[in-house]
Amino acid sequence: QLEDAYHSSMPVEGKVREQCKGGFYVELLQKRAFCPISQMDISFIENPEEYIGNSYRFMIVKFENGGRNIVVSRRQLLSQEQQAVHDEFFKSTLRSRLLMEPLLA
Repeated sequence: QLEDAYHSSMPVEGKVREQCKGGFYVELLQKRAFCPISQMDISFIENPEEYIGNSYRFMIVKFENGGRNIVVSRRQLLSQEQQAVHDEFFKSTLRSRLLMEPLLA
């Protein structure tokens, strides 16, 4: 299931279990994955302990050794979502501008 999610670039639900050197251990379907601290959020993390115990959606960016070496990123998913919001805003602004142009001429 996790390997399929990796190959199809589908997000998976994971729970942040503990902080470790350089990041966090995340539980995905009873498997342990590593999330580098730089990949947990888009902005700088001041209080890493705030993430422990919470569930988030992650992208699997590395899946090796039959699932014994899994690396995940939440930042990648957040960036994609942020880009989608930006694109939709740009489209709606452009659409509004095109509709208003005849009125302003």
